[in-house]
Amino acid sequence: MIKPRLTKTTFTKTILGISAVFTLLSLGAVQTAQAQIGSGWGRFYPSKSYSGWSQSSRYSVSGSTEHFWNYKTDPMVISGSGPRSEWKVNDNYSSGSHQFQGSFNAESGEYGYTAFQIFGNATSGATAVMLQCRGSGDLRHYNDTTLVTGCWGVYHKINVIHYISTHSIEVWSNNSKKGTWNDGGTTTHYTKYGCYDVGTTSSTTSRTGCYWQSVEFFKK
Repeated sequence: MIKPRLTKTTFTKTILGISAVFTLLSLGAVQTAQAQIGSGWGRFYPSKSYSGWSQSSRYSVSGSTEHFWNYKTDPMVISGSGPRSEWKVNDNYSSGSHQFQGSFNAESGEYGYTAFQIFGNATSGATAVMLQCRGSGDLRHYNDTTLVTGCWGVYHKINVIHYISTHSIEVWSNNSKKGTWNDGGTTTHYTKYGCYDVGTTSSTTSRTGCYWQSVEFFKK
């Protein structure tokens, strides 16, 4: 049996191939399905539907950074609700566990809007959770519990984990757990994020805007 001879060219190609694999691993091109919070998660890539007055004039994206903004005077595309620029994630669910991850940055001096929500509540209201940007650039659970301060011009990593089996929702900021809330009971849920439900009262600035960066979705 004649053994293949390892020529200089073959050896060089082999070394380059091994180097390429390690480069891909270091850059994250070869990904494992692992969320930042917890283990056993699988990343998925749902489609999204835009809701707002004009996507071309109220939304932009550069790389993994998405920019949403509104004015109080924008038309209300949904009756009874304020102006909005948002994504609805097309992943309606009523079982399993679901995790949202992204970095939030509020535009300086602007407040009075919802940046994230899980829609669906069987007992009270329309939503299971809302994260709202309030005065001084705080991100709050609705308008009751401060989750993170100093969001104006600064990115903060946000994770929201929804466990259907226990009807519980955890909110984390910068890898620190900030609280657990009940989701309101058995129903169908879906996620929205952006800058929306802008109020028309003095508690909202005339312009509101925010950035979401590196948004990812996981479930198990």
